[in-house]
Amino acid sequence: MLRRGFTLLEVLLSLFLTAVVAVLIGGLVQLYLINESRGRERLRQTQTARAILNMIAEDIRTTVRYQPYDTSALQQMLSGATSSMLGGAMGGAGATGGAPTDPVAGGDPSAATAGSAPAPTGPTIIPPGIFGNQQSIEIDVSRMPRPDEYVIQIGDVSRGTLGDMPSDIKTVGYYVQSPRADGVLDPLARIAAESAEGATSDSNMSGGLVRRSLDRAVTQFAYANGNTMQIARTGEIIAPEVVGIEFSYFNANSGWQTQWDSAQLGLPHVVKVTLAMQTESKARTNPIEPGLMLSTINQSMMQEYGIQFYSTNVVIPGAMLLSAPSAQPGTGTSNSGMSSLGL
Repeated sequence: MLRRGFTLLEVLLSLFLTAVVAVLIGGLVQLYLINESRGRERLRQTQTARAILNMIAEDIRTTVRYQPYDTSALQQMLSGATSSMLGGAMGGAGATGGAPTDPVAGGDPSAATAGSAPAPTGPTIIPPGIFGNQQSIEIDVSRMPRPDEYVIQIGDVSRGTLGDMPSDIKTVGYYVQSPRADGVLDPLARIAAESAEGATSDSNMSGGLVRRSLDRAVTQFAYANGNTMQIARTGEIIAPEVVGIEFSYFNANSGWQTQWDSAQLGLPHVVKVTLAMQTESKARTNPIEPGLMLSTINQSMMQEYGIQFYSTNVVIPGAMLLSAPSAQPGTGTSNSGMSSLGL
């Protein structure tokens, strides 16, 4: 009895169909892995952006609510008490037939005020609040120090960075730094660059989102003495993947603004924060330097460099109830104790 086998054509056809099915299954598996990798990357980036925006929003919400103390009632009470005391003194002097004498002016009451020196005046005291533009912001926050912050941090003399001291009012700043060697350095990026083969002279160039938190008195003293380079070197890079940031400020009276000065305008009612972040895969194959203005990023750049935008609106509680403060004259400052902080 003869058994009929497969012909050569049938074998070739079955092998071809098997190869086609295998290629289709491999393509589907590869597509699934690519989509899963992109989904994980997008999820990590979204979580990072949410954490950054929550950090900025928390600092904005804890800004100092400055409200000048109304001393009009106290001044009226003191003026009334002074008038009654002067009236009693003048009445007593008239009854005895004498006149009040002044040991400085030799008996002339007006000579004491005419010859007295004017009260010393110092630099203008800027009220705390929010100060910024589209690319950067500085927030005077009121927050109790952590246990590890009750230690004076000495500035790095070799790099020219500022030190810090324990305080319940800090000036927190945010901005995106372009890659530069004389700015804030990223220790992790420097270690990775030094450990990698073929490290170039650009390994010390650091860029990304910078957060700087310093005592407000230290920050104001540095600005008053022109130590802007020391301020620019102080801080830490918290997100190298952030390539741009933008702030907008809203007030019910003036609408949306691109700049804000709390010394003149008080606190804004809403602050809008927008981040531009590059995906990790595009940063490896087609990196772009941080420090971009968000208005210059178009749709083609977003697709080419893998840039995504993340935004949030931060409402400052009670900002609508406060009036705009006015700058107050100070009584002078002293640089004692600031040398250890790099000033």
